[in-house]
Amino acid sequence: MADVADSAWERGLNVVFILPYGAEDVPNRRGFIPVKTEMEPRARSAIICSSSDVLVSLGGESGTMIEILMAYGMGKPVVVLKGTGMSTDRLAEGLGEKLDYRNSSIVKYVESPEVAGLEAIRLASGLTQRPLKSI
Repeated sequence: MADVADSAWERGLNVVFILPYGAEDVPNRRGFIPVKTEMEPRARSAIICSSSDVLVSLGGESGTMIEILMAYGMGKPVVVLKGTGMSTDRLAEGLGEKLDYRNSSIVKYVESPEVAGLEAIRLASGLTQRPLKSI
């Protein structure tokens, strides 16, 4: 996540850090906004999911899978990077784009971080029918 935050900062974007208890402080940079929740990591996931327009997973283990399922259950679109070598890779094989019968939201699996970003923008913009052009 440090790479994502640094890349966003280099592009002039603000970065909000939703921090669990015991988390290290974020670098003191203009545009880096820490939110110290004093919550354990899984409880903090509820804040991350409910405040997101789109949840993007760049790979992860059980905590990330909890966030993916939570966001889906909240009706938030989800983008999952495949091929990371992490447990989230199994979601595409096992569950696919519909995580349950309710079809609460859409889950898209992508091959690269760049496509994940473009897909997140498309989904957040409500452009579910047409693809975005690469930047």
